[in-house]
Amino acid sequence: MMRPKSAKVVRPQSAKAETLASIRQRPHSALPKHLSKPFQVGKERPVPELSPIESGLQEIVQEEKVRNRGRPTSAISATHRTTFVPSHRASHSPTRSVSPRKDVSRTLSALRREAEGTSFPGRATSSGGGDQVASSLESGLRRVFSAKCIDLQLRPTDERLDRFIQIIRGNSSDGRLCLREGGLGPLAGAAVAAMFVDNPVFFNALDLSGNALKDQGGKAIAEMLSKNSGLMTLDLRSNDIGMEGGISIFDSLLSNASITELDLGILAGSTRNRVGAKVSEAMKRALSGNSSLMSLSLLGNGLGPDGCTQLSKGLGNNTTLRTLDLGLNNIRDEGAIQLAGALEVGSIETLNLASNGIGDTGAVRMSQAIRSGLLLLQSLDLSNNQIGPQAASNLGDALSHNSLLCVLHLDKNEIGPEGGVALSRGIESRSLTHLSLSYNNLHDRGVQHIVQKLRGNTSITRLDLSGNECGDMGAAAVAGMLRINNSLTSLVPPSKTALSFR
Repeated sequence: MMRPKSAKVVRPQSAKAETLASIRQRPHSALPKHLSKPFQVGKERPVPELSPIESGLQEIVQEEKVRNRGRPTSAISATHRTTFVPSHRASHSPTRSVSPRKDVSRTLSALRREAEGTSFPGRATSSGGGDQVASSLESGLRRVFSAKCIDLQLRPTDERLDRFIQIIRGNSSDGRLCLREGGLGPLAGAAVAAMFVDNPVFFNALDLSGNALKDQGGKAIAEMLSKNSGLMTLDLRSNDIGMEGGISIFDSLLSNASITELDLGILAGSTRNRVGAKVSEAMKRALSGNSSLMSLSLLGNGLGPDGCTQLSKGLGNNTTLRTLDLGLNNIRDEGAIQLAGALEVGSIETLNLASNGIGDTGAVRMSQAIRSGLLLLQSLDLSNNQIGPQAASNLGDALSHNSLLCVLHLDKNEIGPEGGVALSRGIESRSLTHLSLSYNNLHDRGVQHIVQKLRGNTSITRLDLSGNECGDMGAAAVAGMLRINNSLTSLVPPSKTALSFR
């Protein structure tokens, strides 16, 4: 006999189960707000982006933790103190011991006294404030040293720290911090930037040339420039700064009203920066909006014709920049033409265009700008280009009508004897004091015409004619001129020997 199947037992639901069941049956719009939002797996709250300085300092702290993990003692003693005193401020009796804290505080007090009468916002005036600044400066230099060791993967020791501080002390002076060729990398650049943010008006000049800050360090320096109100001179030559770092630096100039000198050029034999054509838009914005920058060097950055065109647009809107170094940028004739137009409405007084592949077309346009009388230019360097006789003739004519240009460098061009004859007309200018024409194949004829004009010239005091393969006739012309001319104080004749006269 088959056993009947037992009936399914229906158990009563608990109150919690009934509540959940009723909630599931409700429409989505009827659910409470805290339940109506669908749960998304893996979605995290957005983390605020760190600034370049904060990111660098955070990385320094993390690397220090990793470096010191598992070590019983630190390589640098916790009680080891460092003293930063500029070299000519550190003289005290060797028989009298001076506390490092008192020595630093005394130096800071002396620097503050020298700066009295200058309105530097935020400068400490009380003794307590001086101690605070001294402590901040000391900790900042220790942090820079620690970051340098991380960048170079060195173990920090007391001896290395002392040597690092001693080198800085010997190279620095009141108001100027020199970290040139100090082996600083991106993290050390962030540490330096943080130190200048913490002490915004203590130093007015910073030399970071010959390091390896790269884009990361360049961004940190740019952030510092947007916050620092006391720095006036910044040297960033040869730091391997590229597009991102360059754009950040030039954009920071829009909010900076203190920086007057910026050098992004190159040191001889060192790594170049690459702040070239891709940064030219930022350069245009900075020059159009900044009203404090008076000197800018972009030597060896590969600006090119297109980059020079954008830079020239910014120069046309700028009335404060006085010195511009564009040497070794391959701007060629196209860039020189655009630049000449900007010079006619700008305020440039010193211009370097050496080693740019400029030929007769660009030089002729530059000559027209000089002749127009609209330029404020007083010094022009066109060395190592491709300027021939035609452009030399135009330059000679322009010089004869110009009353401001004092210094002209035309070394290592292709002027030749005919160009020398045509250029000699410009020596009649009463403003020109320094003329350099070395290695131009002037030969006897060109040299003769130039020195003949010098017989009656009383303004030119320095003349360089070296490397021009001059023979007896040219040498005789130089000797005859020297018997009459009493204003020439320095002459490099067409030979390897330089002559100086009193």
